[in-house]
Amino acid sequence: MKKGKIVSKPTPRTRSERTRVYKYRVTILENPPESLDGFKIFGIEVKLGKGRHVDFPSDARVLDVETSQEPLPMDVEVNAKYQRVENRTTIVRRRSLLFKMEKITNSTSLLS
Repeated sequence: MKKGKIVSKPTPRTRSERTRVYKYRVTILENPPESLDGFKIFGIEVKLGKGRHVDFPSDARVLDVETSQEPLPMDVEVNAKYQRVENRTTIVRRRSLLFKMEKITNSTSLLS
């Protein structure tokens, strides 16, 4: 008598599975300069650690962000992004900004 192998299959996620979403409000405490050594501002980014970031327009000062992992305070950055075009090359610089971050709420949402 031959015994068959039992292969475990990864169970597909069902619609009823939920994940936690962390919502934060980031307030920029300083106005970034419009230009920086010939570079023009073109946006603001919020980095939440481990490659997760959100881009915003350069005139935004109160930013609402969501993430599925709670970021460590030391991993959060807010930067103004500047660019300059030379010939066919675009050069991008970033400048750190002072900010205040507050947790809005914990909520759950469906995974898609």
